[in-house]
Amino acid sequence: MPARLLALAAALCPLAFAGAETPPPVVYTLEEAVRLPASGNIFLTGADVRIPVPAAVAGAAGAVLLDDAGREVASGTVADGVLTPEPAPWVGWYQVVFRDADGQPLGWTTAAVLPPLPAPLPEDSPVALDVALSWVAPDAPEAWRAMTQIAALAGVRWVRDRLRWREVEPEEGRPAESTRYDAAADLQSGAGLKLLQVFHDMPPRVRDADGVPDLRKAHAFCRLAAARFGARVPAWEPWNEANARSFGGWPGSDICAWQKAAFLGFKAGRPETLVFWQPIAGVNTPGLVRSVLENETWPYFDVYAMHSYDWSHDYDRLWAGARDAASGHPVWVTESDRGIASPPGMPHLDLPPADAVLKAQFVAQEYAQALAAGAEKCFHFILGQYKEEHGGNRIQFGLLREDMTPRPGYVALANLGRLLAGTRCVGSWTPPGQPDTRVVAFRSPEGAAARDVVAVWAERPVDWAERGKCEAPWPLPADFAPAAACHDYLGRAVQRPDRAVSAPVFLTCPRGAADALPLTPPPAAPRRTGESLPVVLQLSFPGTEVVRNTLGWTDEHDYALPAGKPVPVRVYAYNFGGTVFEGELRAESLPPGWTLTPATLPLRVAPGERIPLDAILTLPEAPGEEPEGGHWIKLRAGTAQGPTAAARILVK
Repeated sequence: MPARLLALAAALCPLAFAGAETPPPVVYTLEEAVRLPASGNIFLTGADVRIPVPAAVAGAAGAVLLDDAGREVASGTVADGVLTPEPAPWVGWYQVVFRDADGQPLGWTTAAVLPPLPAPLPEDSPVALDVALSWVAPDAPEAWRAMTQIAALAGVRWVRDRLRWREVEPEEGRPAESTRYDAAADLQSGAGLKLLQVFHDMPPRVRDADGVPDLRKAHAFCRLAAARFGARVPAWEPWNEANARSFGGWPGSDICAWQKAAFLGFKAGRPETLVFWQPIAGVNTPGLVRSVLENETWPYFDVYAMHSYDWSHDYDRLWAGARDAASGHPVWVTESDRGIASPPGMPHLDLPPADAVLKAQFVAQEYAQALAAGAEKCFHFILGQYKEEHGGNRIQFGLLREDMTPRPGYVALANLGRLLAGTRCVGSWTPPGQPDTRVVAFRSPEGAAARDVVAVWAERPVDWAERGKCEAPWPLPADFAPAAACHDYLGRAVQRPDRAVSAPVFLTCPRGAADALPLTPPPAAPRRTGESLPVVLQLSFPGTEVVRNTLGWTDEHDYALPAGKPVPVRVYAYNFGGTVFEGELRAESLPPGWTLTPATLPLRVAPGERIPLDAILTLPEAPGEEPEGGHWIKLRAGTAQGPTAAARILVK
């Protein structure tokens, strides 16, 4: 509709939110929030936009709607406690500023209008979302239903949640009859969402008397969980960020042994379940990647999961290790964001609209860059309001506000959920002489909705205070897809611009149009071969110190052994298969001058058994200069293709 068409010049108007003149944010009570005419005040085009007045500003006589640039686009009076703005707002995000009878601002909430979802919505999409329904949603069934509906309205198909082992299985072998996680799974699967579930706790009973996890119990729980939740939870991560001190601080060898036992357990409970690698907190550093490879862990995940909280311009470089560790498996970014501080004193841990707009622009950049850097799917962290304290700052992550009303980032994600539904990234391009300009292209399969989608923006590698100010020449040729539809980062139809700016725009073109651009395909690592084995080896160094090292903001933990002294080594061998395993355990590789005594140990482990094998590892008095990558030991049982366990050792 021409009346709805937004000129780019208007979209680039300076943000008009002045802190001293802006009224405070207000929120609906939980009772009000779950009774809104549209969940979260999120409407589809064609629906009546009716916005109830929050009790916090019950005396409001009217309101104005401001868009993402602070322009007034609609207004109205309040009748029977409800605002019906005129003209009816079209696609976009809106700050709803309530006023008293004298026109004085009282407080603001938010609303959004989204276009309808594609019908039918493709079964697959690169745009996913960390919903954490059972973690951050208000603790009420009505709120869970509202947040599930809000997630589905975004156009995603895959969502991520969390559970606690001890609540699902409070007593060993005696699972709870019904839990909130069952209710959450029912809601999300009933809404057509595919659920990726993760847990990162273990009951005390899992550890033996020496504090070492008994992997038979991890295997049993994963088998139980896969069978219990069935198709309602088609995918699992067996732990979350185990390298981080706050989630366990495990050495790489421990992470890999747990991964193997969990994989075998999930597959025993439901063979078609997708099992993910347990994602690392921070960057996949060379040491953590080597743990995955030395332990030959790649046959024990279907998808390699990773997390990212870095600026999107650096994804390609920072993710090289993750792509290598993935060993040719699909890479999914199951948490991704860059938090932004809620100012001191801001009510409800909210964000000023100008900051929320910058975050929304980042959301659009984040997904495009993630997919261009080799990810198959990206899950933004996080749907509901969530904050962390860092350096005295209250870092906000949520796409929704405290009462589930939308921030602009939610609308940016919903735009991607529609434009990129069913597509795959075909490549990216940085034009010569324009290092801050990015062009990323996506393509759908052939069919009725066949199309290319090309995203264009320009942004410098700067922090929040300097973002949103970049401009560069429009990089696409003048004759590129002349009939392409053009939408901005919030899904509004716009004229094709003549400048690339921080707010991405998206051109929807005939399928194949992007072939005219000099695109570089997303990077990928070659596939490593190998099969999962039923026997798992778990390394332990009784009484040994585990030392934490931090690279950037990535934690690594390693066993620290004394030079020149014998150190006891214990290897637990587990058999999760159906036949007896027999062979010898030996050191496949040791640093020069290191010895394992005895050199070989006979091993016989029956199905379901956990067998400890003890040896002595002796380091030389002068181990010499530490080699690049550190000192590594690797043990193997049986044949050259038998089970392995490997660890990096620090010498003290």
